[in-house]
Amino acid sequence: MTQFNPEQYKAELAPLRSYQLDGVKWLLKNNKGILADDMGLGKTIQVLKSIQILFIQNEIKKVLVVCPVSLIKNWEDEIIKWCPELKFSRVSSNSSNIDTLKAIDSSNILITNYENIRSDPSLFEKFNFDLIVADEVHKIRKNQSKLSKSFEKIISKRFWALTGTPIENNIEDLIN
Repeated sequence: MTQFNPEQYKAELAPLRSYQLDGVKWLLKNNKGILADDMGLGKTIQVLKSIQILFIQNEIKKVLVVCPVSLIKNWEDEIIKWCPELKFSRVSSNSSNIDTLKAIDSSNILITNYENIRSDPSLFEKFNFDLIVADEVHKIRKNQSKLSKSFEKIISKRFWALTGTPIENNIEDLIN
């Protein structure tokens, strides 16, 4: 990745608080990692601003966001609010393969839910995503689960995990 200079992205980073700016810097330095801020501290905006910068730098072209169904609308609203220039599409369980192909072709960000990954990973295995964002990633903490195995089949250069509860039961929750 090219060197990140926050001064160069003043307009994009203006709405961020200092700890959120630290999060953006950290994400941009790490191709894989867990952003485990407490709920309500702005993990989504940190990720979106990082994605925005990576698009500006031509570092990425296709992003897959995986989240619980209840958060899909939130992701859509946040993209519209903070990064309106980024195009996104939702892939639901009702989406056909053709609809998914069209969504991937016409969008920068593809948003889906964990159940879609679990039930039909082949749909997503066909594409090389530049970044996968897994929101509420504690849902894939069991490495032998069908969901975890499905995630392993999806190719990406970067993987950012988001959660407010990185450890639910014991330290082994972090391993996967």
